[in-house]
Amino acid sequence: MKRNFMLFALLPVMIWGDFFFTGVMQKPAGYSEQMLLSRTKLTRLERSIKQGWQEGYAVTSLSHAPHKWNAVLSKGTSVTEQITMRRRLMDDFTRDLYHYLNMGFEVVEIENGVGEWIAVLQKGGSFHGTTFLITRDKQKMTKTIDTNIQQGVKPIDIEEAEGYHVIIFAKNTPFKEARYAQAANWNEVEKAVANAWKEKWNILKMVYGDDAWSLLFVHYAAPRTELYIRNKDFKKFRSSVREGWQRGLRLTDIANGRR
Repeated sequence: MKRNFMLFALLPVMIWGDFFFTGVMQKPAGYSEQMLLSRTKLTRLERSIKQGWQEGYAVTSLSHAPHKWNAVLSKGTSVTEQITMRRRLMDDFTRDLYHYLNMGFEVVEIENGVGEWIAVLQKGGSFHGTTFLITRDKQKMTKTIDTNIQQGVKPIDIEEAEGYHVIIFAKNTPFKEARYAQAANWNEVEKAVANAWKEKWNILKMVYGDDAWSLLFVHYAAPRTELYIRNKDFKKFRSSVREGWQRGLRLTDIANGRR
């Protein structure tokens, strides 16, 4: 299977010296059309997301960077209903997540930014039987991931912020297997991805938090052509995404972090 990747120069060492945006693009990903939204305020992003819902899009990736909220909206999903829910206090966030799960929603993404926790919940789609773990103990997080994978319950998202480690699991997914890896810096990320590609794994999530990277790799029945892009400049990052779209690739994950 052909593998591609594009790398870009990083900022000089300054206040945000080694900060960059990163994204994973795949083919085939099952999405017919996509939009990449970027807003400085979460309220503005939510308004744009609601407009996207009216046009038949669904949120398929969400991230927060300094002074910027980003979301990928896609068409071609089997999502029938989608909502976002945000709370400042973790107790309130946890309580209301359980409330929506009991209403038949699946939680598919959790993100933190500027003191707010936001979740994407949906009906339909490709993830079913979702659960989540919220802990302050990273060893417990890692052990729970390993145990669930052994039992066939796969991690689909990770968020680490404000001293919390949050993991979403799903019983039914579009991939056969999943595995979790940690990387202390971007050089380790590159090595982990290169090794995964040799074994025909694809990237599900690249998440920066707690001064390190968390990586989720998955095995699809038919491995996907895949590349990752990164750039310190969001306009150039967006331009690279558009180039990928023109080549038939679709953006499956967005994140930001440091070297």
